[in-house]
Amino acid sequence: MYPVAKCAQPLLLICAFLFNIPTARGQDDSCLRHTIQFSLLNHLGQPVADLSPSQFVVTYRGKPVRIISITPSPGPRRVLILMDASGNLQSTHAFDSDVADELLDDLPQGTYVGVMVFAKRPPVTPIFTTDRDSVRKQLQSFRDDQDLARTPKGSTALFDALHQGKSAFGTAQEGDSLYVISDGVDHASQIKWGELDDELIRLGIRVFGMRIKWLGVDFGVGDNLPDMITFTGGSPVVLFLSRVHLDGLPFTENLRDDAGKKTRSATEIDWQARFIADLNKMQIELPEPPRGKREVELRLVQKSPELFLVFQHTLPPCSTAATK
Repeated sequence: MYPVAKCAQPLLLICAFLFNIPTARGQDDSCLRHTIQFSLLNHLGQPVADLSPSQFVVTYRGKPVRIISITPSPGPRRVLILMDASGNLQSTHAFDSDVADELLDDLPQGTYVGVMVFAKRPPVTPIFTTDRDSVRKQLQSFRDDQDLARTPKGSTALFDALHQGKSAFGTAQEGDSLYVISDGVDHASQIKWGELDDELIRLGIRVFGMRIKWLGVDFGVGDNLPDMITFTGGSPVVLFLSRVHLDGLPFTENLRDDAGKKTRSATEIDWQARFIADLNKMQIELPEPPRGKREVELRLVQKSPELFLVFQHTLPPCSTAATK
């Protein structure tokens, strides 16, 4: 709590210094100025060009936020596909590989892609490449790996794997994305999801995912993956499966119909790839330093059913020194 003090207006800055009272002028810009990452596509899945601050409204704690600038972020992108090989997903391994294959088809040429499989055993450090055939060989190895069929249930360290995936990027680059194929269940991670979430937001790494939701099953652990996807500015595809597949009945779903047209799931994956490829950076200035919840709201001034917006919902934490 700050000391009570009375200051005449001309002596405000001196008094603020003596009594350690923060002023708007004295605030560290790192507390007030932030970057929000977002993607905006039209109904054809194409990026919307020539964006300006006047097209958007940002609020923080119900208060308007000043938009300083909007700049597109050029590619190419780096995408790490994380494959959950835990015991819960033994019945979906073939489908999971198909999802990764579909994403690979939809990402723009020149995108650097890596694959990391995680379960109980430590994942192998991925190699990012633009060679699609090389990535598909890795996905085929995942399909054919019989040892994964014997992975026990209840030993998944999802957030540790995401943390390792984040580290696999090395120095973060604009547009880096993690694409997770998982049921979101975590039994064994050492890192706390909130700490990981803050680190991903700080680095600008977005999380996308194919999330498998088991109907009528309660694992007794939190499911924080949906929040992580939303907070970082990604988008999910959710697949609902019955308990019979959790118990081992193999699950398959065609991602193309008989005429070769994309199914609904494949179309949703295609849109995820487009959101990954399209990235804009919005510079904002808050009316006050972020404290407690750091969630912001971003919307278009003129709403349109033909425009689709995904954005980073949470700001990175401010340094302790700057917020005191």
